[in-house]
Amino acid sequence: MGKLRNIGLVINPKRPLAAVVLPELIDWLRRHELQFTCYFTSQPENIMATICSTATPEELHHTDMVMALGGDGTLLTAARLIGERHIPILGINVGSLKGDFYTQERLVLEAQHPDGGKIVGLNDIVLLPKEPGRLLQFWVWVDNEYVANFSADGFIISTPTGSQMGS
Repeated sequence: MGKLRNIGLVINPKRPLAAVVLPELIDWLRRHELQFTCYFTSQPENIMATICSTATPEELHHTDMVMALGGDGTLLTAARLIGERHIPILGINVGSLKGDFYTQERLVLEAQHPDGGKIVGLNDIVLLPKEPGRLLQFWVWVDNEYVANFSADGFIISTPTGSQMGS
């Protein structure tokens, strides 16, 4: 990863602490001469709307890193917005800040339709037929290596991140 120049901010404006953290973060970014763009997960109704203009999801695709201010849902939104691009995401939990953090590389899933369409999942991918009861044909590849093929009326595959959601 090269030098960071352009930071994407994905912000949950419904988190009260986000309104406190965002001005400080923007001040820090400016002091370090970093460009930034903001994407709000919903319409901001407070000071956040005045200090940071709203970006489109496509503008996040041109950032060197994304910072997600919110909780788990905001982090998942950021992952969905950047899709299969290899852009690192830094989650800033503004629900219960403790001051400690760690970094992790997470497994990402990709599913491809025979027509070329792709979807990417951080937690899981669920594949179902348009019409209930119909069988679908699946081919499974791991790291570009063929594993198996089978027919089923649906398919759920989960990453270690997503497998914890049901517990």
